[in-house]
Amino acid sequence: MTDGTGEAVRPKASFVVITYNHVDLIGMCLDGLLAQEVDFPVEMIVHDDGSTDGTVDVLREYDRRHPGRFRLLLQETNGGSAAAAMARALTAAEGEYVLFCDGDDYWDDPRKASVQVEFLDSRPDLVFCFHDTHRYSLDGRQVNAGDAADHYRDWTSAEIAATAWMFVPQQALAFRNVLKPYPPEMWLAYLSDVFLTRVLGHAGDGAYVGDRVRPTRAHLHPTSDYAAASRERQDVMTRVTALLIVSWLLRIGREDEAGVLTREFLIPHLTGRVGPPPPRFTWRHPGSAILVVRHRRRWGRLNRQRTRVAT
Repeated sequence: MTDGTGEAVRPKASFVVITYNHVDLIGMCLDGLLAQEVDFPVEMIVHDDGSTDGTVDVLREYDRRHPGRFRLLLQETNGGSAAAAMARALTAAEGEYVLFCDGDDYWDDPRKASVQVEFLDSRPDLVFCFHDTHRYSLDGRQVNAGDAADHYRDWTSAEIAATAWMFVPQQALAFRNVLKPYPPEMWLAYLSDVFLTRVLGHAGDGAYVGDRVRPTRAHLHPTSDYAAASRERQDVMTRVTALLIVSWLLRIGREDEAGVLTREFLIPHLTGRVGPPPPRFTWRHPGSAILVVRHRRRWGRLNRQRTRVAT
């Protein structure tokens, strides 16, 4: 982006949105971005993944009414993966900080960006911060106080590495733009916020800002990859994501961390066991390989489809 004199200026923050067939909610999402009360330069990146319901028309209308405010990344056809769309949008982000919002969600606090950016500016020891997210049905009823309410606290890098499964909803995050290049395994995962939280933990510590930011509204939209899926489908999506995280951890030499996730989360999900398996039953154990092969038919085809969009 440029200033009034035409000189290139790095944005202080990148607001990143991915959307697909959100015609009924994308306007509210963009209004939440435009309403942010900030005294620093921002860029607003909106990636549409081949919508067919009029979402692109809404985006173009907002771009017309607010010239120069949005960078529209428009796919002609659906890429088949929200994670791949997220990859393209996050890779395009140039700001010092990144704040994310799905096209069917809404930043309900006009000071969200300023509070989180100022907080991170004052805490150079932190890589990310986050706040509450409340989930709503499309008719406006609050469904719960967030999918990750148990994780609403400060986290050190070591704590994230020692935890089998945790995540921060991506629409509540603000983080330093220091993660490029992102792991290619992340763009194959169904649950990109789970993977992103793990990657952030490798970069450093994070903090929970609590009620300093009003909770973001996350909607149960029928195009949601996870929330709208059947329980069986959700289970497959969770397993594939866990397998990809383990694959990444092994590739970068984090065998102990891969072992924690495998023993305490992945294997119980594959076998239906209650509680963690015996300590000897790790990714090194032959039984682990047998379990992966046994479930390969369920996730292998989907995994191969996503190799076309890995970056």
